[in-house]
Amino acid sequence: MTKAIKLTLVTILSAALCAPIAAQQVSGSGKYDSQILSEVQSYLQGNKSLSNVHARVEQGVVTLTGSVGLYYDKANAEQKIRRKDHVAGVRDDVTVASTVPDEQLQNKLADKLRYDHTYPGTVFNSFSLGVRNGVVTLSGSTRTYASRDSAINLVETTPGVKELIDRVKVAPLSPFDDAIRFRVARAVYGRLPMYANDPQDPIRIVVANGNVALDGVVNSQVDKQVAFMAASEVPGVYRVTNNLAVSSGK
Repeated sequence: MTKAIKLTLVTILSAALCAPIAAQQVSGSGKYDSQILSEVQSYLQGNKSLSNVHARVEQGVVTLTGSVGLYYDKANAEQKIRRKDHVAGVRDDVTVASTVPDEQLQNKLADKLRYDHTYPGTVFNSFSLGVRNGVVTLSGSTRTYASRDSAINLVETTPGVKELIDRVKVAPLSPFDDAIRFRVARAVYGRLPMYANDPQDPIRIVVANGNVALDGVVNSQVDKQVAFMAASEVPGVYRVTNNLAVSSGK
């Protein structure tokens, strides 16, 4: 192969390799910045809850600054702006203005989550909360996505929440597990009906692939053992993990 042919091939190969980069540079240019800014400002001005939020756009990236009253407003605005045409990304520097002491916020959220649904929905949801400097970590499991979304919305719309870390898992759709859930609920509450009187204090029943976990707080060690035995005797249950705590104040 002659030197001239080699040089030609190198030139062609270099051009081919650089083409994707050049295309990225064009698509990432600021040609749509004015359009994006106009649409974002129109959106912000049309929402009273975002009256203190400001935007700037550079190379398709929207930077949001300012403050809102609720974390929900911050999260919702970022989500909707991110979906707008030609937006390459969103840098969300918006702060949540409301402040509530961590312990007070955690207690308030715990109460709201307990009463979020009535029986049997509450029975099959098990949540745990952590709050630090207004940042809420929500963990646990739910039977349905509707229950998960309801819990997340409840946290996001509570004054004092600065940020939400979502670690909630939704149980896989399973008629087999659903049958076990209701059989275990009947067995446990048939022997311990006092825990069905107040949705604030149910025994939580979490089922995954035939494995049952019992969560919540009971009045005595005897009640804890009764719940475990009732769940263990249900046909189809592979294993029962007894996470029930015994209240020291009862």
